[in-house]
Amino acid sequence: MNRSKAKLGKGADGTRLVREIHILPDGSTYFQPYWPDHPDPDFVNRTYGDDAPQLMSFMQNLGESDWVWFIESVSVTSYTDWGYHIVYGFDVEAHYFQNAGMGDWKDVSQDHIRRLSKSAHYPTWKKDCVVILGKEETSRDLFKKPLRISIGEDPYPWLKEAMGISITRELTGYWFKKVFGQQVTRAILDRI
Repeated sequence: MNRSKAKLGKGADGTRLVREIHILPDGSTYFQPYWPDHPDPDFVNRTYGDDAPQLMSFMQNLGESDWVWFIESVSVTSYTDWGYHIVYGFDVEAHYFQNAGMGDWKDVSQDHIRRLSKSAHYPTWKKDCVVILGKEETSRDLFKKPLRISIGEDPYPWLKEAMGISITRELTGYWFKKVFGQQVTRAILDRI
């Protein structure tokens, strides 16, 4: 969730109501879905789906030993003190491709059907979609102690090193949408 896109709906005049995601007094944070009527990812059942072609292509190639990290931009002590925080990590168990309007689940385990049936993308999609499942035993819930990975948009030096980027180079924008790879995943797992 990017801080500029947090949504709680629309006000009486039609303008978007925005509420910053922030660190709570106990050091924890919370999930605020991008679309209030579309709770995805589902952290209870560890499912995440997407119908954007570039993400679908990436998600179809995920397998055992891959991780998917969920990042929120979070205000820490004030609106000007913010950074990206990892709030959850899925240790990928499986991925499923679903053709638009088709609900073919004949070769899917009962446990996966149960979990998929709770996702925002079940039972059929209006568009082609990919849904990934995270392993119950090893996926990481970091909402109680989120891992801060940047000051504003600029990643911490340890993360830049793991990404193979000079620590003196300032990064802005959506650098975190890049594939992190094993070296970055190891650096993250070492810190959580």
